[in-house]
Amino acid sequence: MSVQLQKGQKVSLLKENVGLSKIIVGLGWDEARGVGDSIDCDAFAILTSNGRVTSNSDVVYFSNLEHYSHSVKHMGDNLTGAGDGDDEQIVIDLSMVPSQYDKIIIAVNIYNAHAKHQHFGMIENAFVRVVDARNNKELCIYNLSENYSGMTAMIFGEVYRQDGDWKFNALGQATTDGWIADVAARYGYVKQQNTNSASGGCYVATAVYGSYDCPEVWTLRRYRDYTLAETWYGRAFIKTYYAISPTIVKWFGNTEWFKKMWRGKLDKMVRNLNNEGVENTPYNDREW
Repeated sequence: MSVQLQKGQKVSLLKENVGLSKIIVGLGWDEARGVGDSIDCDAFAILTSNGRVTSNSDVVYFSNLEHYSHSVKHMGDNLTGAGDGDDEQIVIDLSMVPSQYDKIIIAVNIYNAHAKHQHFGMIENAFVRVVDARNNKELCIYNLSENYSGMTAMIFGEVYRQDGDWKFNALGQATTDGWIADVAARYGYVKQQNTNSASGGCYVATAVYGSYDCPEVWTLRRYRDYTLAETWYGRAFIKTYYAISPTIVKWFGNTEWFKKMWRGKLDKMVRNLNNEGVENTPYNDREW
């Protein structure tokens, strides 16, 4: 029987579920009646070590759908929240989570909330639940029932490692953070200047290659930081790109035609940059 959690309550995931290794974290919400423009909520996961992210790629969201370890995978963005059941799902393979990570934060924010004057007071029936991926058996569920008017992001809960066990903690912590990167910054995420979302830019390339940390995107990030960012017109291009590309990726980033359209162009660009001496080794973003 599923455990009905209250705010702050913790439950073991392994104690009563021998052999459990893969779970589905399902999140759901509905727009309250009378809301005008549709509300676009985005679920995301943040992997932390001792409460801190070790890399910006530790944020798994609509433009970085899978962690480099393949242990956490976002199943795709729901733009409206319409329909019954889970609106978005995050699959976690507990057996594949690298040992340095001890916690996976599960959160949701309202996309472009401040500009649209939207908040969680316009959302009802919000919940987070944990499901055994072997048989779709619901292990626990937490229904968020408080008044979150004025809040634009919500940390629903966390899956964490403790003494050889994996547990779930129902948090229900609301914030006024405007973007995924703002929530992630609470855990040490380094937000690039002039960006509005997670992973510091390279939204199209991240969607095409499936990760912010891969040789192709490392190459493009170096080109951005050490070539484009060195001139005023290059910085203007970056700023314009940051303003437009997150929305484009949200709408089309998961489609095959979008990835196919950009893959050839980006592959050619990356090859040319590598031939010109731009490295494709692991890279930390430069502040500019």
